[in-house]
Amino acid sequence: MKAFWESTQEQILDGYEAYISNDPTRVEDEPKGEYGVAPAGGEILIIPTSSATDMSADWRRGVMGAEEASTVHNTLGEVRRFGVLHDKKLAVVGNLAAPLIVEGLQEVQVVLLIEGRNYGAPRQDFES
Repeated sequence: MKAFWESTQEQILDGYEAYISNDPTRVEDEPKGEYGVAPAGGEILIIPTSSATDMSADWRRGVMGAEEASTVHNTLGEVRRFGVLHDKKLAVVGNLAAPLIVEGLQEVQVVLLIEGRNYGAPRQDFES
């Protein structure tokens, strides 16, 4: 079962692309279920994305986008929003509480990890 899940997830994640944006829109301020890549018209930078093999583990697969911080700084100025696209459509979106200024950094990364749970496995989450 694990091998099937992992190979299936790898195939699904193959079509994902990470992006970052300077759009200031907070996800909480968008109508539920009607999220946009950059609703206020901010600039978008799609960054080179590949399998997140360094972060893969049993029942965990993902993708990582990485771009030189100087490219991000020169293109966007700051990062406020990030996520992943699938077939050029929004799949996952998040935003930062405050702008991220990347000047002086080496690299900017966006990571999407998916973890599977095997039926009958020990519980990992508990109500507090």
